[in-house]
Amino acid sequence: MTPISICVIAKNEEKHMERFLSSIKKYMGDYPHEIVVTDTGSTDKTISIAQKYTDKIFHFEWINDYRMKGLNDSSFFGLDISDSPLCDHFHSF
Repeated sequence: MTPISICVIAKNEEKHMERFLSSIKKYMGDYPHEIVVTDTGSTDKTISIAQKYTDKIFHFEWINDYRMKGLNDSSFFGLDISDSPLCDHFHSF
């Protein structure tokens, strides 16, 4: 199986983070994966929640730009968990 890296860019997402990350863990089960969180300046409990699920937490000062240099559209998928019905879908597993 090919491992999957689930990369999350977050800022002040404590309202959604626990449910989202626990749903990913449950859904992925034993499938090889890693969760990588990049925090862009949270002042709430986002980081402490993420620490329950991964030790791969990075801090990045937000520059108001989602573009990722060097990646083409076929290698990147973005999801806004704050208003995504997919979060509910993950949670149902």
